[in-house]
Amino acid sequence: MAPSTVGALAAPAAEQIRLQVAAAARILGRVAPLLEVVRSAAATDPEIAELWRTNIGQRHIVQLRFADALDAKGALRPGTDAARAADIALAVLAPETYHLLVHERGWPADDWQEWATDALLGQLLAP
Repeated sequence: MAPSTVGALAAPAAEQIRLQVAAAARILGRVAPLLEVVRSAAATDPEIAELWRTNIGQRHIVQLRFADALDAKGALRPGTDAARAADIALAVLAPETYHLLVHERGWPADDWQEWATDALLGQLLAP
């Protein structure tokens, strides 16, 4: 596990989310256009479709690890378990969402990062 991941997992809940989104922003800034090509090609190529499903599965595993850490801290909203929290984070931090807002709608990457952070803080953490 990368040192920055270990640090994020050990951080207080709100800081964990901020660090998690910042890491996602760095990664998506580099790979979102490439992943959009893979996602599009998955519609017509079975091998690429399998690659895309694998990618989603791997991203979900990462989000579940972060959600488990929030759950262990007792930080999740009432009625939200780690599985649901991971699904929410998977959607908010998806390359498709990043691509839509940054590349299609023209949001600055910093605005996406602020939105994603606010969305996850509001959706995942207990008030």
